[in-house]
Amino acid sequence: MEEVDRAKELIAEVPFVHSVSNKAGLRERGCREHLVGGYELIYRVEAEGTVLFLRLLHQSQLASRQVIDWGLGAVG
Repeated sequence: MEEVDRAKELIAEVPFVHSVSNKAGLRERGCREHLVGGYELIYRVEAEGTVLFLRLLHQSQLASRQVIDWGLGAVG
């Protein structure tokens, strides 16, 4: 959890440290990914610069399948 907390602090300070994901289902929603150990921290940067931490998934989970259930609209 300490690694996750450090990753969240980094992203909060530098939200554009990662580009928008190239994975289908994440890309269309403007989601970004940060790897932490064996996990993916999925987040999105809103227009006003607010960071939304959406999910913490084990890398064995398919984020593109999981994102369907999030009810997220496209960013644009």
